[in-house]
Amino acid sequence: MPNRYYAGNTLAGFFRSSTAVVDGLTTAGWFDSAYVANAINVLGGSSTANYIESPVFAASGTIWWVFELRANSLSGNSCYPLWAYNGATNAYRLSYNSSGCMLEYWNGSAWISGMRVSTTDPSSARVRVAVKIVCNSEMRIYVGGVELAAAAITGITTGQTAVTRTQHWTVNSTSGNCAFSQIMCADYDLRDSRFMAAALTGDSASNTNGTGAVTTINETVLDESTGVSLTTTAHKRGQTHAAITVPVGYVIGAAVLNARGRAAGTITDGKLGFRSGGTNYSSSGRGYNSGYEPRGYIIENDPNTATRFTQAGFNAAETYLEAV
Repeated sequence: MPNRYYAGNTLAGFFRSSTAVVDGLTTAGWFDSAYVANAINVLGGSSTANYIESPVFAASGTIWWVFELRANSLSGNSCYPLWAYNGATNAYRLSYNSSGCMLEYWNGSAWISGMRVSTTDPSSARVRVAVKIVCNSEMRIYVGGVELAAAAITGITTGQTAVTRTQHWTVNSTSGNCAFSQIMCADYDLRDSRFMAAALTGDSASNTNGTGAVTTINETVLDESTGVSLTTTAHKRGQTHAAITVPVGYVIGAAVLNARGRAAGTITDGKLGFRSGGTNYSSSGRGYNSGYEPRGYIIENDPNTATRFTQAGFNAAETYLEAV
């Protein structure tokens, strides 16, 4: 079974470095409206200090990332749309500026750089970027599905053997920004994969515990003062979502539920779940703590049928949050 480490298109699935990172950039051309309705906007800084960060995961061997990137003010400036760590240690990263892409890995004391290769400037057009890393072996980059072979780094022997978190950094310019959308990370080739977002549209008629209506929590811009509140163990509050139309030639490879949250008082953790075929299917505890943090739950199959989600099955399913 493939490992899917994280995926998202809003701040529900990511940490943020500061409030300079916001959801809801809806400028035409900065995201692919056939799949998502917005991008995550990361405002520029004087030292590229703004970024979004994945939840913690555990990956080794082959790791793939794919995302769409649109940037502003790259001329004379750089961004690091992918910066991977092994714990607190630098591991691998991608540098992007108006002159092109460059891959780098950390050898324990310094960054070792490959060749910077000219490609589409994301300040002029949105680009779809995929990065493949074989830990302590090689790095490769693909733009629009095509490898920039000259940028590859092979024969790595002093690199990190695992990755546990990823940051996506903005441009080092206070007048610039980077917009990220359709971000995915897994252990298989993601170049042909797409992240399609299904917006929450209503409250479940089945899982009704606690408080927090969709109209309260489904913010265009993240607001941590509002949300679902569950104060009794095993209580669940659910949501319905908009229907999707699966494009011709695609299948639903997995369903992803992301939710920022925290645990307090007698509630020690939280679970995420899908309701399908009239039955609730909960994740294990997601490791929520006393601070607001993102967590995700990715399932490959429809739990009601143990087979791949059909379009109808996905559209009929609900999501929910559960107190532990």
